[in-house]
Amino acid sequence: MEDGWRIVRDWFYDEKLHGVDWTAMKKRYGALVPYVAHRADIDFLFGEIVGELESGHTYIASGDEPKVARTLGGMLGCELAADPSGRYRIAKIFSGENWTTGGARR
Repeated sequence: MEDGWRIVRDWFYDEKLHGVDWTAMKKRYGALVPYVAHRADIDFLFGEIVGELESGHTYIASGDEPKVARTLGGMLGCELAADPSGRYRIAKIFSGENWTTGGARR
């Protein structure tokens, strides 16, 4: 957290950090660091502290971490219709990738 806080302080386009008391932000969010249990937790905290600047295009990207292998799903689509029961029913199922010639890509 310390390095991320410092990098934003030193490299943010507005040296006055939009009037935000950056030292106070470090203290506020730094108090939560002892409760971090996963890399995603620190990413969330850092996103919150950077959000205090109320600036667009300030993104937080996780570093190298193990990723769960994903299984690609189908590109399914349907139209839903209101059912008298108060629920929805599938009114129409679309075939996959019907905009390509030769059918679905793999």
